[in-house]
Amino acid sequence: MDDILDRALNAAQLTGASYADARIVESRTQVIEVKNRQVTALQESGSMGLGVRVLLDGAWGFAASAELDASEAERCAR
Repeated sequence: MDDILDRALNAAQLTGASYADARIVESRTQVIEVKNRQVTALQESGSMGLGVRVLLDGAWGFAASAELDASEAERCAR
């Protein structure tokens, strides 16, 4: 995962950003349905994504993607 973040930060720096940060976020959700004190349903889901924030020429830019690969990280940073 660190290599993906490094590629995003490097791409932002190469485009002239004076500041950049990148993060990978994982979200997990559980839903439990109970009826008459008995569990009747259980749902679990999760997702991961990439977020990039840059400061370029005094303006903030934000981008995100649900794809976690180096080329997508670079695209978001640009």
